[in-house]
Amino acid sequence: MATKVVVTLATDSRYGWHRDELYYVATGRHLAFGYVDFPSVTPVLARVSHALFGDSLVGLRVLPLIAGVGVVALTVLMARELGGGPRAQLVAGLALVTSSFFLGADALFQPVPFDQLTWALCLYVLVRLVLRGNEHTWIAFGAAVGVAFWTKYTIIALLAAVAVGFVATGARSQLRSRGPWLAAIVALAIAAPNIAWQATHHWASIDFLRRQNAEVRKDYPPPRYVIEQIVALGPVVLALSIVGFRRLWRSEQLRPLAWLGPVVVLWYLVLRGKSYYPLTVYPVLVAAGAVAVEEKGRSVRAWTIALVIGGLVALPATLPVLPLDTAIRARIVDGRDDWKEELGWHELVRTTAMVFDRLPAADRARAVIFGRSYSDAGAVDLFGPRYGLPRAYSGHNTYWWWGPPPDGAGPVIAVGFAGRRLLDRYLVGCARAATLDNRHHVDNMERGWGVWVCDGPRASWSATWPRLRAYG
Repeated sequence: MATKVVVTLATDSRYGWHRDELYYVATGRHLAFGYVDFPSVTPVLARVSHALFGDSLVGLRVLPLIAGVGVVALTVLMARELGGGPRAQLVAGLALVTSSFFLGADALFQPVPFDQLTWALCLYVLVRLVLRGNEHTWIAFGAAVGVAFWTKYTIIALLAAVAVGFVATGARSQLRSRGPWLAAIVALAIAAPNIAWQATHHWASIDFLRRQNAEVRKDYPPPRYVIEQIVALGPVVLALSIVGFRRLWRSEQLRPLAWLGPVVVLWYLVLRGKSYYPLTVYPVLVAAGAVAVEEKGRSVRAWTIALVIGGLVALPATLPVLPLDTAIRARIVDGRDDWKEELGWHELVRTTAMVFDRLPAADRARAVIFGRSYSDAGAVDLFGPRYGLPRAYSGHNTYWWWGPPPDGAGPVIAVGFAGRRLLDRYLVGCARAATLDNRHHVDNMERGWGVWVCDGPRASWSATWPRLRAYG
């Protein structure tokens, strides 16, 4: 655990801010009961981080690291609940520490590590529920689900798996008690403010998820979905999970837990979710696998060695332990889209500031900065004040809900657009003023795109704004 903390903190600021982190920090300045693409936990934590650490990138990434430590601790506790002694708990914790997915997710501020934590909490309560279920445990499960709902909407997949696991086994008798109803009431009560936000914002997240799923279907065919899970989880951790599934399946009492993994994996296979989505269910399988390993006795050492070797082999592609120039030359960055998207944001803002400074003083006082994506706008909002830039606007995801510029504002500096074709639909008098790049010249989503100066919108901003809404 200590090694995980030290290595992660030591590499947290090595490459830079990820494009999505810029957005999450921006949402922290606009606290609400809901957002287009995720619930409110991540923005609240971004606000907490700012209060504690200012605009420190390392400070921001401390919170996902704490969440990752919590996931490891809950996995160890699950192993103990399932009858595992110290050696089983060691193997369970080591598996989570050396898995590329669980280790790498803690290196970025994003909903994923907090989602992992709330899933692990739900899984831990489920283990206790299966072993010695009572109304109090059902209420605890409902509370855990309610909290998870505020983190990410993926918890719906776990609920589907729990329903299958209980209905398909002898645990169905618990469904006739008051416990599940109490759990549902508690979960809905906790989730109610977010549901109310959705209802008053035209169910924006449902619309977003529908559009996103259509895009993911094209990007994640079944072979990619399966292969990337194996790579992200790690072959040794996957093997341990299979051992855990067998142990759970062979126990009549624990069989509801065995259903969780297959149902969640199939859920996202059918719905074409991203390959990492179902991996949050694996801690319970890992915990059971660790207990099974301990029961066999002499294999504990072999599994420990295999987990350590697997983790070390994957480490250079899991955390930015290598200098960026070295990682680029070794083409490791080519295989990590998230690392590519940590490059160039300071350059983007400096380029935007250069274009802004060229405007006449009267135009600078009225200028509008409009970002193609939430990342462009988020970078300007985070780094722009040091260059005297005004706040940014964007039609991307929740940025759109924060409203248009004042009517009559202009000219417009449009950041991150490839060409005039899209701009000319909404703006007039556009001319390319600069081209974006990063100092390492790594191809990412921003490199080569333009910064444009336009006279203003074709109509008023309030009339144009509804047409500028975009989901990605």
